[in-house]
Amino acid sequence: MNCLDAVPTQFRAGDTVQWSRYVAEYVPSNGWSLSYRFICASGKFDVAATNDGDTFNATIPASTSAGFSPDTYTWVEFVLSENGERHTLRQGACVVLPNLAASAAAADQRTQAQRSLDAIDAVLEGRAGDGVEEYEIHGRRIKKMSVDELVTLRAHFKSIVTQEKVDRGERVQRRRVLTGFGRSC
Repeated sequence: MNCLDAVPTQFRAGDTVQWSRYVAEYVPSNGWSLSYRFICASGKFDVAATNDGDTFNATIPASTSAGFSPDTYTWVEFVLSENGERHTLRQGACVVLPNLAASAAAADQRTQAQRSLDAIDAVLEGRAGDGVEEYEIHGRRIKKMSVDELVTLRAHFKSIVTQEKVDRGERVQRRRVLTGFGRSC
């Protein structure tokens, strides 16, 4: 990955990730260091930037990122002075994608929300078979759910899936509402 001026919004586990950062108020020549903490439900990792003049360079080697769990990580960027002074500068989110190059077999890459949405759609479309009395969605076993309840649940998972796509930087087609204005008599 090429050097960027900002923390990447996503990268694939197993890739080398690099970015640069210049912070006028906290330059390395004045004794400041720059670090990052990435954290998610399944783990955390730290990145200590190196100095290149008055610019900080952050690198995550491929051998290190190969062990990262695919997830959305919240990150925080902070500087430390030589005497222990600390200032948080920014925070954000970064999606670590699965390391497909190291995958031994085909795997379902859909998120839990997408799998749930697909299961609901299958039931609503009748592809799950006639006379479905019991099925599992999002870890819950469900018996005889009404169509109205399924439609409500579908809307919930659709909003989650849409937000996941936005977080990954994918284009999301928004529903357009068209209106017309006519003359009244």
